[in-house]
Order: sequence, then structure tokens, then C-alpha cells
Amino acid sequence: MPLSFDLAQLKSRAARAVATGSSNGVRRFAVSGMRDSEPDSGGLVQKLWNGFLRFGGSLLTKVWESLSVALSFSFTLLWSVIVSVSQYIWNFNWNVTEAQNNQQIQSLFTSLAGSAGTTLGNAVGWLACGAIPGMVIASFNEPLGLYVLKNVGEEAAEEIAANLANLIRQTAIQGSQVLLSWMYTQVRKFWRKEDSVFRQELMKTGKLKKEDIDKAIADRNKPWSFASASEEAIEAIPNETLRTFVENFFEEAADACIEAGYVVAGAVDSYMASAKVANQGLLGPERTVEILLDRSTEPDPQPTT
Repeated sequence: MPLSFDLAQLKSRAARAVATGSSNGVRRFAVSGMRDSEPDSGGLVQKLWNGFLRFGGSLLTKVWESLSVALSFSFTLLWSVIVSVSQYIWNFNWNVTEAQNNQQIQSLFTSLAGSAGTTLGNAVGWLACGAIPGMVIASFNEPLGLYVLKNVGEEAAEEIAANLANLIRQTAIQGSQVLLSWMYTQVRKFWRKEDSVFRQELMKTGKLKKEDIDKAIADRNKPWSFASASEEAIEAIPNETLRTFVENFFEEAADACIEAGYVVAGAVDSYMASAKVANQGLLGPERTVEILLDRSTEPDPQPTT
């Protein structure tokens, strides 16, 4: 016995009849939801403003994506911070006066202000000479304007993201230097007296002349760092051949250690990135799809006879 069925009784035809009002109706899907935005309405100023808003939103998205990649955690970045802080501590003057320390902190803030001005000026330049001309062109020739804005947005995002990443890194490194310098001078007050108090204590003994007191204070404030102490120790070696050997040995050892650290950090980052890609599989990351059935489209049950 051949299999037979009534097309009109299929659930798909019943759903079509409910949605279109006819079993042969055509179901249409709105395309407005797939548009980036509604067509601009109004005058030239309104079109320019709408274009600026769209371009600004797209630019911020691209900058954030580039910035997230640039500032994402990596062992290379961690090693860079370790090297910077270690070199700062190695060359730090442990006999620095409070006035000298405040001057160094002010210099760091001045450097940060210059970097911030560079970053902001670069962004304003791209917006003024890249985005605005593109929006003006888009108000008269939309395809050409969109093409110009697309290319300007990509270049601007790379430039602005790179400057922001450098500014954030510089702020983190120099901010830690400022914090260490300030904390050191504040903690040192508990065991190191001011020069005026130290001078009065020496004068009270009555055993030192003014020249001796001045010399003691000068020696007290003489710059001292791990770098200068090691250099003095090497220079104190009487044998020139041995002195040259020791000097070159420590310089090359330090440079090689820093370079090897970057190689190791880069290898670890590469391995972790490769492992992450391999774990995702050929079909991409695993996703969960939830399907919600619309019961309102089910046809009324047909009466049985």
C-alpha cells in the first residue's frame, strides 16, 4: 500500500497559515535589524553628527580590541617590568635627600605629562584631519565617505591604541618608581635624622671643627647606589688585566641574562598561545545554543471523526 499524506495537514503549512493568513502565503523577514543604523535624516549638520557618532563608536571598539591585545598578560611583559624595576633599584641613590627626591618625582610627572600630551595630540590629529573630512565626504557621497572612514578608522585605531598602550605601560613603570622613591624617603625618616639636627648633634660634642662637620655632612649625603659601589669595587682592583676581565664579565653576564629572560618569556608565551589554539579544535570554541520553541504557532487540533 503506497504511503500518502495531506500537505495541508503538515505542521509547517499550519505555521505558515498562522503567520501569513494563508497556506500559500510568503513569510518575509525584516531586514532593518541587520542594518548598522537607520538612514540619516535631517540636514547636513545632522548627517555629520550621526556620522561622527558612528565613527566614534567604531573607533572606540577597534581601539579597545587593539589595546586589550597589547596590554594582555604575558610573561614577556612581566619580565619587562622586572627588568625595569631591578635596574631602577640597582641605580637608585640611597643617600638621596628629600629635595632631590622631590625633584626626581617632579621629573617623572613631567615625563608622563609629555607622553599624555603626545597621545591626546595624536588622537585629535587623526580625528580632525581624518575623521572630519571623511564625514564631510560621506554627506555628499556616502559610499566614498564610508570607504574613507573605514581606512581612516583602521589606521587611527592602530596609532591611538599603540600610544595608549605605551602611555599605560609608562605610567605603570614610572608610577611604581615614584611610589618606591616616596616610600623610601618617608620610611628613612625613622632612622635618618635631618642634616640640621645631625649638625647640631655634632656641634654639641665640641670636638669637631666647622670644616670637619661640613665634611661629615657632605660624606653623609654623598650619592651611593649598588651600581656605583660595584663600579668602585671593580676600579679598586690593582691589576689592570684582572680589572678588565671582571668588568667585561659582569657587563656581558647582565646583558645576556636580560636577553635570555626575554627569550624564555617569549618561548613560554608562544607555547601557551599554541596550546590555546590547539585546545579550541578545528571547529572553534565550544558554544551552547539554547532553542526556545514558540508554542503559539501550533495549529489547533483537528477534530476527529
